Amino acid sequence: MRKHKRQKVEKDDANRYIITYADLLTLLLAFFVILYALSEPDETKIEELGFFFQATFTPKVEQISLENPSSLSNERIIRKPLSDGEREMMRSISEQNNLRQVKAQIDEKVEELGLSEHIQTDLRDDGLNVVLTNEVLFDSGSDEIKNADARRLVESIGEIVSDFENSIDIAGHTDDVPMNTEEFPSNWELSSARSMTVLKILSDDAYKIEPERLSASGYGEYNPVKPNDSAANRAKNRRVEIIIKREFPDGLLSTEGSVMD
Repeated sequence: MRKHKRQKVEKDDANRYIITYADLLTLLLAFFVILYALSEPDETKIEELGFFFQATFTPKVEQISLENPSSLSNERIIRKPLSDGEREMMRSISEQNNLRQVKAQIDEKVEELGLSEHIQTDLRDDGLNVVLTNEVLFDSGSDEIKNADARRLVESIGEIVSDFENSIDIAGHTDDVPMNTEEFPSNWELSSARSMTVLKILSDDAYKIEPERLSASGYGEYNPVKPNDSAANRAKNRRVEIIIKREFPDGLLSTEGSVMD
């Protein structure tokens, strides 16, 4: 008798994996629903995704029977409106997805132009940062776009981000080599002038980027990404950054970048 009882308990324990397996399948289903819902993000799809999670993971479901209470087809789930926190979370996810698409398009254009060594894109919690070294855009001591290829690069970025509604900041940076000319008495003026040059290209009517979305600033040599101790590092510090700002940062997004050595 004792032996039979022990075998029965062991048999029951052996089948407990089914619960974990079922949970795994549910999570996989939820994951693929998210991927589908975010493939073409819109407000309606975001709300439907929220309803799906409520229906899937809420244990208590209220049912309403209509003309034929015995018919399962007449039973429906009462869906609670999404809370402000849930809506903001879904907007944050949608925004991340949009920025990843923008980043992929810019990376593709950069690779097409053979400029991967000079341009870096980083998706961060505060937005998408596109870093362009001054070697690509400007001659030494100048705030004028150096050639047609450089202008076309900035124009291509403008075309890509034109449909994205978030604000765009342009930040100019220099190395620590002093600047002292009549036009640019310091690196402040030079970095500010270069960021304004990029802003003016992006504000062209062809891209339909609203002027209120754009801002420009100059940091001089005071925000380096590398120590100014070699020619290579100084070249990295001489740069213009185009930052597409996030409206719904959630503090959870780690940097997703294309590394520029």
